[in-house]
Amino acid sequence: MGRVREREPNKSQPDRVRRPIHWDSNYYNQDLNYVWVTNRSTTPPTVAPLDRQAPNGPAFLQKFQARAGWWSPDGEWFAFESNRICNDISGQTYAIFIQDANGARPAKQITDCAWNVQHPKWFPPGKDGRTLLIAAVQAGPDEPFRLATFDVTRFVGDLH
Repeated sequence: MGRVREREPNKSQPDRVRRPIHWDSNYYNQDLNYVWVTNRSTTPPTVAPLDRQAPNGPAFLQKFQARAGWWSPDGEWFAFESNRICNDISGQTYAIFIQDANGARPAKQITDCAWNVQHPKWFPPGKDGRTLLIAAVQAGPDEPFRLATFDVTRFVGDLH
């Protein structure tokens, strides 16, 4: 057991000993994620998956896996990464999807699995942002990520 000290030792008080963190009780798997949203117009506010077809409970279906999302500047679209369609058993290859803000339609895949693309950010940050800035790598996991841009006008137009 280790000790956790306060940021700056207080000479008038002895060091405080805190309980160690036991991580196995709070296991986290980054590949078992949905995107959850809060509806604050209800009383009390409700929380549910953005994709309305995803289970709203403890069950997990890989076909709805999503993480690292970012809202479009106009708030109409949500871009996220997912390994739901990539046949990489290790879960290390991600594609980018976009979904309408209401989650009423299925998410639209906009990149394939040939490149491992992650962390989409809408650009430019004004209302006209129709480009995603993404991190991408094509080779194995030891290769460096590169930044790329991806014009989503065609896909956003398809979803309107």
